[in-house]
Amino acid sequence: MKRRDFLKQGGVAALGAPAAASLLAGSASNLAAQSCGKDLVVRFTGPFCFWWNTASDPSVKQSIKVMVPPVGPCYPPAPHQPWFGTNQNEKPITMEDLKNGINFSLELNYHAHSTTEHGILNPFVYEQQPGTGAPPLFNLTIPVPNTFIGVRRTKAQMMCAPGVSDEYCNQCLYYATGVTLVYKEVKFDSVVIKQGSNDFFKPCFDNDHLLPAADLGINMTSLQSPNHDHARAVWSQMLAMYPWMRTEITGIQFCDFDASSCDGSSASKTQVNREHPTVAFAGYGNDCQVPNMCLLPPLKNGTSGATKKKKY
Repeated sequence: MKRRDFLKQGGVAALGAPAAASLLAGSASNLAAQSCGKDLVVRFTGPFCFWWNTASDPSVKQSIKVMVPPVGPCYPPAPHQPWFGTNQNEKPITMEDLKNGINFSLELNYHAHSTTEHGILNPFVYEQQPGTGAPPLFNLTIPVPNTFIGVRRTKAQMMCAPGVSDEYCNQCLYYATGVTLVYKEVKFDSVVIKQGSNDFFKPCFDNDHLLPAADLGINMTSLQSPNHDHARAVWSQMLAMYPWMRTEITGIQFCDFDASSCDGSSASKTQVNREHPTVAFAGYGNDCQVPNMCLLPPLKNGTSGATKKKKY
């Protein structure tokens, strides 16, 4: 018996008429939800810097420029492969692709809100200032999401220049090493990643039709096993894009913490781990994942955004 026939016959026999009717009704409901739009979850995995374009002028389109540090496949200390993917299709970004331009954009139709909800775990947050540093590997401009959630925590302490006394210089703080965004009521046929004015990647979401939300991944996948040297090299390239930040922050040290704990307290005096880890970590919850960054507009009262980092 062919496998598809076996599954078809076995499925019908096991379900019975009431269950089969329920399943068909559920499928129809899912198709209707897709035609009306449902949520899209966009997951950023790897080192990313989120530059928020949140101008006070309502006529200016709000967006986030995601700046990817220059740690591509040809960066020897910490090479990464960038790629976009869904549960159905994927596409890498090659160095040859970047010859056609480093500016990408995620375009979609969704139900935008005036405010963005935030989770309790933040990336490392700092103030935007003028100045030109190292060019990014590429930029990806995205709409401001309905929900912004920091995920996959690490614990770190910044190495700071003399005289800098911010809390992140003398405490071990939790930071998000990735970001998950949620866009509400998305029309999936509108979703496309462009390179300049040209279509670069058309995500497919048919395989997500039974899920409550569709999934799109923006990935910078390490081509080496992460360790402290790897993370410090990535962090140095992130800092290099923002020269004003580099005058205060010279590096990063990682702190010991229990990755299995649900403890959500942000700061502690836990010991800085200056050596390579001595245990093999199975997931992202280790002390060698570099934090993501959020770069926010200066506060209107002139206070440094680096010292007041919780609202964005």
